[in-house]
Amino acid sequence: SSFPHLAQNQKTFWLKNLYINKVYNMAAAENSTNDYVTGDIPYCFESGHSELCMPRYFEAMIIGVNTLSLALNIFHMMILCRLKKIRGTVFHRIIIITSVVDMLDVISKISTTACVIRVNIIDKLPLIHIVSSVHEIITGYKFAILGVSAIDRWLSLAKPFQYDATLMVRKFNLFAFLVAVPFAVYSFLKNALLVDEYCIETGFGFKYPRSSISHIILFVVTVVNCIGVNVFILLIAKHLIQMRLRSRLTESDRLLRQAAKYVIVTCILFNICFIGYLIIVILRVSEYFFKAGHFSGFEYLALVSILFNSCYGILNIVTFAWYTAGYRRAVTDLLHIKQGRVRTN
Repeated sequence: SSFPHLAQNQKTFWLKNLYINKVYNMAAAENSTNDYVTGDIPYCFESGHSELCMPRYFEAMIIGVNTLSLALNIFHMMILCRLKKIRGTVFHRIIIITSVVDMLDVISKISTTACVIRVNIIDKLPLIHIVSSVHEIITGYKFAILGVSAIDRWLSLAKPFQYDATLMVRKFNLFAFLVAVPFAVYSFLKNALLVDEYCIETGFGFKYPRSSISHIILFVVTVVNCIGVNVFILLIAKHLIQMRLRSRLTESDRLLRQAAKYVIVTCILFNICFIGYLIIVILRVSEYFFKAGHFSGFEYLALVSILFNSCYGILNIVTFAWYTAGYRRAVTDLLHIKQGRVRTN
């Protein structure tokens, strides 16, 4: 050949490819149940089926539902700015905060669900710490803001004349900020102190360091939130029944009743969507403290729970639209405006 260096380069190229394929096949044979190298981070369960990435169909469903939720929440925020009857009220601010938290939760869920992100941060503990902490803070704040909305509606029904003078209403912005502080402090401190104890779960990714204090706080916070919110829901239902017995209701009473019904239905939907999460917490605590056997369907229960959690943001918007007077008209007006701009252009 007149170009021997080209032939040699071609031979080297094919030998390299052959070697790479051989190494890849050997790695695939050794890791037939785990497609990705997890470094020094262990799986949370020695028994059962654990993977770094969740099944592709679950990943696609969760990301798809959360993307739809994000789009609806953006549109929902545009409608909230057009609702004049509740604009400026504490209830209006609670709904806006709820929508913002839902959008942040959507972004957080996508970042903890997407396989490509898990693979790229597996060897970067600071990034794992940040992602896990932010996700825990947002999840905790969702619980907290739901409780705040229940307390607010209870105050509006139980103390209608003193409502504007209550401390929570007068200092609501400060109150809404302070509610998030305990979750932020706890999450960052826990994840910083226990960063070397992270383990991998198929559903939740890199969350839940394996320690007794983590399990105790997780159980207490979850159960106390659920009990507290449901107690106020029962109190709201009691006042609604009493309001129904009145012979005459003013327009203000009707608005209060519709808002209270919305909060009740939202809390019921929240309980349904997060019942899987509560079961997971109970199973986790029983497994850790009472040495109970590992639940074989734990990972799949976690996946279904995440899917249900993702649906909550969509259901919340639909419920608010159903119980809020003028919402559908605001949607129609906004769509007409958009159509008019398209036609003029």
